Amino acid sequence: MEQENALAQDIQCSKDAQYDAACKRLLAYKQFLARIMQRCVVEFKDCAIDDIVNKYIEGEPLVAQIGVHPNTSNADLITGMNTEDKSLNEGLVTYDIMFYALAPKDGSLIKLIINVEAQNDTSPGYPLTKRALYYCGRMLSAQYGREFVKSEYNRLKKVYSIWICTDGPLYKQNTINIYSVKEDSFIGEHTEPMSNYDLLTVVMIYTADDFMDLQNDIIKMLSVLLSRNLAAKERMNILEDSFDIAMTEKVKQEVDKMCNLSQGVRADGRAEGELKERLKNVKAIMDSLKVSAIEAMNILKFSSEEQQKLLPLL
Repeated sequence: MEQENALAQDIQCSKDAQYDAACKRLLAYKQFLARIMQRCVVEFKDCAIDDIVNKYIEGEPLVAQIGVHPNTSNADLITGMNTEDKSLNEGLVTYDIMFYALAPKDGSLIKLIINVEAQNDTSPGYPLTKRALYYCGRMLSAQYGREFVKSEYNRLKKVYSIWICTDGPLYKQNTINIYSVKEDSFIGEHTEPMSNYDLLTVVMIYTADDFMDLQNDIIKMLSVLLSRNLAAKERMNILEDSFDIAMTEKVKQEVDKMCNLSQGVRADGRAEGELKERLKNVKAIMDSLKVSAIEAMNILKFSSEEQQKLLPLL
C-alpha cells in the first residue's frame, strides 16, 4: 500500500511540476513581464510597454525548469543569467525567472536585477514575505564578484522579487503589497540619498478567482493567464482583446499546453478525492459492523474491479 501511495504521489508531483514549469515559461514572455514591470516596478511606471520590451529588458534571463526540458530556441522567451545562486558559504537557491533590466533615471540608465516567482501554494508553513526577502538578500550578496569586488559597495544593483500568488484565500485575493527599505530620521534632520538604501523591494501579487470585473489591469491579466478554469481559446481571446497581447504561435502552444496540464491536474485531484471517499466509506463499514474489507465492499455494492483496486489500499 505504501508503495502504491508513493507512486501515486510521484505521478501527481510530476504533473504538478510540469504545470508549474508551463506557467513559468508563459510568464517569461516579454509582453507579460513588461506589463508586470510597468505596474509593479516604480522605475518603469512611466515607460511604454514597447520600450520595456525592446529597450529595457536586458539579455535573456533564465527560466527555471522543473520536471520538463527547457525551451531554449524561442526568441520571444527571456532567458539569460543563471537562476541558480551558488555560494560556498550560503548554499543554493533556485529562482523561477531572473533577469537584468535597464531603467531610465535622471537622463541615464540604471541596472536592476528582477526576480519573478510563480507560487500556487500560499500557505507553505512559513510566511512567503520572509522567503521573498531572503531571495532579495541572496540576490544582493550574490553580486559580490559579479557587480563589484573588495569594498565597491556603491556598485550594488537594486533587486526586485515579484511574487505572483494564485489559489490564495479570499481575503488575500485581488491584492498587491509592496515591501521596501524606508528611511526614518529618528534624531536630527540628516537624510541619506535614497539611492544609498533603496536596494531591495518585494512585491506580493495575489490573483483572483473571480476576475472578469476587476478594475486593476495587472491582477486581471495575471488571473486570466494563470487561471485553472478558463479554456485555452477563451483565455487567449481575453488576453488579446483586453490587454492587446499578440498571441504568437509559440504563446498559443504554451497556453494550450498549460491548459491541458491544468485539466489533467484537476482530473487527478477529483479522482484522488473520490478514491479517498470510497476508502473512508469502506473503513467506516468495517469499524461499525466489524466485518472484513471484502464484506464491507460487498455491502457498498462495489464491483469486483473496484474491489481489486481498493483492497491493497485498505
